[in-house]
Amino acid sequence: MIKKRTKPAINLTIHECTRSIWSIFRNYHYLNTNLVTSNKNFVALYNDKPVAFISIGRSQYKYKYWQVSRLVVLPDYQGVGIGSKLLTWAAQYFYEKTHLSFFIVSSNPQLLHLRKSPNWILKRAGHSINKNNRFRREKNLINSSSQNRLTFSFKYKPQTRKNC
Repeated sequence: MIKKRTKPAINLTIHECTRSIWSIFRNYHYLNTNLVTSNKNFVALYNDKPVAFISIGRSQYKYKYWQVSRLVVLPDYQGVGIGSKLLTWAAQYFYEKTHLSFFIVSSNPQLLHLRKSPNWILKRAGHSINKNNRFRREKNLINSSSQNRLTFSFKYKPQTRKNC
């Protein structure tokens, strides 16, 4: 019989931070270039140590929304839900502040577990492009590519607060 491993309870403190904190995390992200200066950046602390970082930018298009630019959890802290906690916290924070949609596009397979969360809606998955270089639809999802990496996107489903 296989026992399902439970994740330990982890209490994080999350703070807005400057771009300088990125230097701690940049070597653990495939896009280790400089951050966009207008992005909002947050660091998650566990026992007063920085363990995760998220950078979020606002679209400049007609349709306004927030999108994750970088999400990094240090290797020693991966696999226990820190990235998901930070991501969901940021999505709810920006929704409450602006009422704009919040998206993440990623190629990290660890984030696919968001499909099981009531807080996230899978909007796009796959990497297929047809012979005419057009995206094709399969099962109501749009397949797309990003430099031959499998990508997917999720949209945050805001949590409504109930009045007591």
